[in-house]
Amino acid sequence: MSVAGPIRSILQQQDRALYQVKKQIKEQGSKAVIKVREKIPSESEIKSKFKTQASAALCSVNGLAKSEKAYKKIKSLIDNLKKIIDGAEKALNKIKSICDKILAAIQKILGILTTLAGLITVLSTVVKVAKGVLLALGSVFFPPPTGGVLIAPGTAIFLKEKLDDARGLIEVIKATVNSFPKLLEKYTSKAKKYLGYIAAAIAALIAVKNILNFIMGLLEALYLGMLSQCGAFSANSDPVNANGDVNTDNVGNFETPEEFLDNLGFNQDNISSGADPLDYSDSLADYYEDQLATLQAQGNTEIIEKIYNANFQMLGFRRYKI
Repeated sequence: MSVAGPIRSILQQQDRALYQVKKQIKEQGSKAVIKVREKIPSESEIKSKFKTQASAALCSVNGLAKSEKAYKKIKSLIDNLKKIIDGAEKALNKIKSICDKILAAIQKILGILTTLAGLITVLSTVVKVAKGVLLALGSVFFPPPTGGVLIAPGTAIFLKEKLDDARGLIEVIKATVNSFPKLLEKYTSKAKKYLGYIAAAIAALIAVKNILNFIMGLLEALYLGMLSQCGAFSANSDPVNANGDVNTDNVGNFETPEEFLDNLGFNQDNISSGADPLDYSDSLADYYEDQLATLQAQGNTEIIEKIYNANFQMLGFRRYKI
């Protein structure tokens, strides 16, 4: 019992920890993913709010203010959803560390049991040898005139009883030690299973984070494109045609943001299929720099200021994976 008691106490602690792990995986994994996915605006929703074909109404002070307000509202939503995902991922990593600690505790117990198994073998040998020595000594007789045996019968019986008791205790400890490995295997199996669940939950969170980064990149590219179109619109000496739309005959042929993104393959289908939005960082940075250079050449400081105030997260940065 002196051996089993502390080990069972440790295992009871692992039981409570594993129960909390299972509960928190569900809370931080699937629930967080569902909560965030329900609130993510779709690709078509973003595109419908940021029509990049310049017009007098769109590029007016009120039109630009309205677009900026819509941009900031969606950007704030995406930022908040990212915080939820980051928080859930952080929580899952903490849960993972609990599982790692459980596995470490089990390995520690197995180490103790291995040491005990070695001691049991040694002690069993000692008791066996001691009994053999006792038997041998009890058979040694002194010659006359002293006579008698080397060890008195009463003493021999007493020592034999103590050795038998020791052997019985060793057998009890041996049985206890042998009973734990299978039990520990159950804890190991459960902890490893939960680690698998955690890995799957983190993968799901990363997939959602990729969608959020895509939506942010889409939002920023369309907003930048709209501002750039309005910059060209305002720089044009004859900006509108009879319909009130941008006069493309005078401003030249522009690749619209939608065309740029389509040609790049920056769409939700590709991201959902496993593409990482950060892999598009060079192309998005090139687009940002090209639009900014055009506006600077036009001397359009008002539009440039709006771009700087947009605090882009996906555009204007070249990210390289380690």
